[in-house]
Amino acid sequence: MKFNEKLRSMRTAEGLTEETLADAIGVSAEKITGWENGESVPDEAERALIESYFNKENAESFKAREADDKNGQKNKKTTYFTYYLGFALCLAGFICLIIWGIITLTEPTYTYVYTGAARFSFDNRVILLIACVDLVLTGLVLLFRKQK
Repeated sequence: MKFNEKLRSMRTAEGLTEETLADAIGVSAEKITGWENGESVPDEAERALIESYFNKENAESFKAREADDKNGQKNKKTTYFTYYLGFALCLAGFICLIIWGIITLTEPTYTYVYTGAARFSFDNRVILLIACVDLVLTGLVLLFRKQK
């Protein structure tokens, strides 16, 4: 249960209205509404007022939920980071492919030399192509991987 859900359940369990709770802890009723709807969160001083108003057992429950909420926000930031990293790698790979295409068109003498049963000789353009494809594939994996 998240903070906003816990606050609402504790307030209703005590039989309090939002206005009554707001008056008791010295904040506006609009703030209580925002907290309960999950639109905002109380700062440390306001959280301390809420904890002191309700009994100690419920206050400990608030602290445990706060730690869970912070972990959830950290995972959300990590998810966004991997998404943007994947997008950046895909973009870099596509730009690299465009550069490879321009180089290939301007220098059409492509050399692909077979030098033995299992040996190939690559020129710099093939190595660039492999790097481009690697960037795009790595970016796609980061973009479309399943989130935990």
